[in-house]
Amino acid sequence: GVKTRILQRGERILKRVDEDAALAVQNRMIENGVKIDLNVNIQSIDFKDDIFSIKFEQGKEEKVITSQRVLLATGRVANADG
Repeated sequence: GVKTRILQRGERILKRVDEDAALAVQNRMIENGVKIDLNVNIQSIDFKDDIFSIKFEQGKEEKVITSQRVLLATGRVANADG
């Protein structure tokens, strides 16, 4: 398997989904080995020698992790009139 970690800006994942349903998904992900960090503020992402270095703040603590891959998701806005 692949080690997976989610750095979530908000206080929970899936903020547009019912809170109970989102927590059920979050708990299942954790049970399956996904590490989830909430209330994160990404400071920088650097790439050197085929490794990403992600610097972020969580609370008053500054952290740095490394990864071979990064998926960045910024959210979405509906493209609809009316």
